[in-house]
Amino acid sequence: MAKRYVFIALAFALAMPVAVSDDWTGYRSDGARSGSTTESVPPRAVANQPILLKWAWNVGNGSMISSPVVADGKVFLGTEDGKVRCWRGSDGVLLWSYQTEGYVRSTPAYAKGRIYVGSADGRLYCFHSETGEKLWSVFHGGTQISSPLVVNDRVFVGVGDPSTELRAYHALTGALQWSYQVGQIVH
Repeated sequence: MAKRYVFIALAFALAMPVAVSDDWTGYRSDGARSGSTTESVPPRAVANQPILLKWAWNVGNGSMISSPVVADGKVFLGTEDGKVRCWRGSDGVLLWSYQTEGYVRSTPAYAKGRIYVGSADGRLYCFHSETGEKLWSVFHGGTQISSPLVVNDRVFVGVGDPSTELRAYHALTGALQWSYQVGQIVH
C-alpha cells in the first residue's frame, strides 16, 4: 500500500509544471511547516480536464513513509530500503541515489543546493543536490524519526531512541551547535 503513495504523490507533484519560485523544500513545504503553496491549480484541472501523469517510478522494495521534496526542478525522496533518491522533475530520470545503512522515514529538507535527511542508521546526512555527493554525515546514535528543518544555516532534528534530544547542526559543516534533552522522542 505504501508504494501506491509514491505513485500518487509523485503524480500529483509532477503533473503541474515544476516551479522553482515556489518549491516544496521540506516537510509541510517550508520552515513554518505551513503545508501551503502560492502556486495555482493548473487551468486544465479547473476546466474539468484530467491532470495527466508525467512519470512514475517504482521504488521496488523501498516502500515510502516520508514525503517527496521538490526543489530546483528535482524530486528528492527517502525510502524504507535506506535509499535517498533524486529524480529530474521534468521526465523522471533518476539522477542519483545513495544507500544508507538504515531505513529513511524522515522527509528530506532542501536548502541552498543541499539535501539533509536522517536515517535509522543513527546518522544525519548532507548531500549536494545536483550530484548526490555526500558532503558530510554526523552520527548521533539515535534513530532519526523527525524531518530536518533548515533555518539560518542551522539544521534542526529530533534524535530518537535511545537518545531523546533536539539538536542543531551547522548546515555547511555538520558541527553540533547545541543539544537539548527533551525526555521523549521528538517527531
